[in-house]
Amino acid sequence: MDIATGVGRERPLRNPWALRVIACAAVALTASIAAAAAPSAFQQSTYFGGGGDEHARKCVFDPSTCDIVCVGAATSGHVLGTAGGAQPDPAGLGDGWVARLSGDLTTIRQATYIGGSQTDRAEGVVIDPASGDIVVAGITSSATLPGLSNAAQPQRGGGDDAFVARFSGDLRTLRGTTYLGGTANEGGNVVGLAIEPGSGVVLVAGSTQSNDFPGTQGGAFGSPSGSFVARLSGDLSTLEQASYVNAVPTQINDVLVHPTSGDIVLGGRSVYPGGRQTGLLTAFAADLRSALGSVDIGAVGYCAVWALAVDPASGDVIGAGEIDNALGEAAAGSAQPNYSGGSDAFAIRVSADLATVRRATYLGGNGFERGYGVSLGSSGEIFVTGITQSAAFPGLAGGAQSELHGVQDGFVVRLNPDLTELRQSTLVGGARYDTAYWLATCPESGDLVLSGYTDSADFPATAGGAQPTIERGAFSNSAGFAMRLGAALTGGVATPTPTPTTPTLSTATPTGTPTVPVTPGGSCVGDCNGDGAVTVNELITGVNIALDQASLSACPSFDSSGDGAVAVNELISAVSNALNGCS
Repeated sequence: MDIATGVGRERPLRNPWALRVIACAAVALTASIAAAAAPSAFQQSTYFGGGGDEHARKCVFDPSTCDIVCVGAATSGHVLGTAGGAQPDPAGLGDGWVARLSGDLTTIRQATYIGGSQTDRAEGVVIDPASGDIVVAGITSSATLPGLSNAAQPQRGGGDDAFVARFSGDLRTLRGTTYLGGTANEGGNVVGLAIEPGSGVVLVAGSTQSNDFPGTQGGAFGSPSGSFVARLSGDLSTLEQASYVNAVPTQINDVLVHPTSGDIVLGGRSVYPGGRQTGLLTAFAADLRSALGSVDIGAVGYCAVWALAVDPASGDVIGAGEIDNALGEAAAGSAQPNYSGGSDAFAIRVSADLATVRRATYLGGNGFERGYGVSLGSSGEIFVTGITQSAAFPGLAGGAQSELHGVQDGFVVRLNPDLTELRQSTLVGGARYDTAYWLATCPESGDLVLSGYTDSADFPATAGGAQPTIERGAFSNSAGFAMRLGAALTGGVATPTPTPTTPTLSTATPTGTPTVPVTPGGSCVGDCNGDGAVTVNELITGVNIALDQASLSACPSFDSSGDGAVAVNELISAVSNALNGCS
C-alpha cells in the first residue's frame, strides 16, 4: 500500500479503517517532528566513472541477496571496484563493465571490465535464477575477448559483433564468452537479453546487417531483415537456433521469455516502404522455428518499442517506447489520450498472444520524450522511465523532482494496471544533461532501481553513494548512474532504507537464496534497525507487511506476537512508539 495515495489491495482479515488511521498518524508524526522529512523517492544514487564517455545501461536486483547489479561502458578506465574482478584492468579503447553493489548503492562489492583490444560495451544483464551467475550481453569490435575456449562462436564474424559473457555471482570468475554475429555489423543500439526458466537457455536479440548471421537455417525467417534473435545453451557453448525477425526490415530492442507460454516476445520497430516506421511487438515459438502473433503500433511517422515486461497475473505484455503520431483507438480512455507534440513516450498493454491491444497511453509534454524502460510493481502498477525535454511533463505535482533542472532530464511515471490513471510522475536529473535508460523493481520491497548516464555534477542523492562525485575529463564529462527510488515517487531526498546484509558470495559455487531468520517480538515494536526509535519509513514498512506488499523479513520487530504476521494492534503499538518514543 502507498500511504500517500491509499493505493493497494485490501485484505479481508485486515481492518482498512484502522490502517488509514495508522497512515494518518504517520503523517501527523512527520508534521510534529521538525527534522523529519516526507518519505523520499530518491533514496540513494551513485555515479559510475566519468572523465570519459561512460554510461550505465541496465541495472537489476539480485533477488537472492538484495544486491543491485549494473552494466555499462567506459572509455576512461576509471570504474571503481574492479580490483579482484575477473578482468580487473581495461584492455582497449573502451570496455564494458559489470558491477555488483549493495542494495542501498553505498558500496561496490565487486566490479569487472569485459573487453578486448578495441571498443566494447555491455548492454544487457540478467541473473540466472538457478545458479546466481551473472550473464551479460553487449557489442564488441575486439577480436581478443577473453573466455572463448568453449564458445559457440569463438571468433569475431566481422565488423561489430554481439557478445555474451557469463560470470560467477561475485564477478571474480569469467565462466565463458561467445561472439554472436556474421561478416557485417551487429552494432545496433542495444542488445536484448533473457534467460529461459528451467533450462537456463540464454536468449539474445538485436540488430544485424549480416546476410550470413550464424544459426538461422531452420529459423522462422531465413532472409535478412535487420534484426536477429538467437538461442544459446546456458554455458554459451552451443548456438541452438537463430532467426532473422519478420519479413520487413526491423530493429529489435528487447526480448523476454513469456513465463506462462514460454514464447519468445520481442519489441522494436518495423520499417515499411515510404519511410513509415511502426512500433513492433512480435512473438516466436520457444525453439525460434515458427513465428506467432505480431502487433504494429502507430499509423504514420515514427514509433518504436524500447522495453518489455509481463504482468504475471494476467500474462499481458507491457511495452514502452516513443511515438510521433497516433496511437489510435487504443488511447481512448487512457491516462493521456492525446498526443502532446514533438515526440511522446508511450506505454501499451497487449494480450499474451498479441491478438488484442487492450490500451495504450501517451506520456509527454510539449517537447521531446522517449520511453526507454518499463517495470511492474507487486500490485500490478506499471512504471515507465525515459527522457524528457518538456517543462510541463504530466503528473509532476508532489513528485520528488517536479521541475526540469537541465536541458534533458530522466522521468519515471507510475500508472495503474489498465493505463487509465497516471498516479505520479517525477523528473530525475541535475543542471545539465541526463538520460534514464532502464528500470527494475525489487521483488521484496517494491523499490525501483534506475540507470543511465549524466553529465550533471549535482545529480540528486549521490552523497553517500559508492561514487559520490562525478569525474571531469578533458573531452567528455559524462558518467553512468544508478538510483534507488521509492515506488511512490514522492518526497525529497532522504536517507536510504537499510537493506539486509548480503551473504558472502563464493567464487567456485554461485550463490543460492539465503534464508533470512525472522525473530518475533523485540523491545520496541516497529523499530526495524534497532536504533531505539520508530520512523515514518518504518511505519510505512509495517503497513506494507500487513498488506502483503513486503516480506516480514524487512522488519521482524513488527511481529510482537510471533505469529508470523503483522496485525492492526501491532501497527498501532508501533505508531505509539513513534509518537511517544520507545520505552
